[in-house]
Amino acid sequence: MLEHHNILVPIDGSENSKRALHAAQLLAKETPGSRLHIISVATQYQLESPETVEQMTKMVATMAKETMEMGVEHVKFDIVEGDPHEVIAHTYPDENGCDLIIISATGRGRLSHMLMGSVSNYVLHYAKLDTILIR
Repeated sequence: MLEHHNILVPIDGSENSKRALHAAQLLAKETPGSRLHIISVATQYQLESPETVEQMTKMVATMAKETMEMGVEHVKFDIVEGDPHEVIAHTYPDENGCDLIIISATGRGRLSHMLMGSVSNYVLHYAKLDTILIR
């Protein structure tokens, strides 16, 4: 069986991303010594709003706390600035030694999906590490 010790799970607060987080929590809990990275990716525009930053920080911190309460010992959480496509597929995993991404199908609406493209679709096609898609 493959063991992954540095698991990245990007979250956006949607129900789908909560399901992805739950899958990542279960896997991390069952893999001794694993580290779970919970991130939310923000654009520069989002970071200019103190209210948005506060909401994102609270969401990520709450999910990290719940993860530790489940028994996952090593949890890292952060808000990362940048393009979600690049940050999730390349930048964050490269900088943090991640060996698995667990991502939800989508958290955005149809119009946003058509204009910007699916982050999860990009990650599935271009990330260089194992990726699990949760629907």
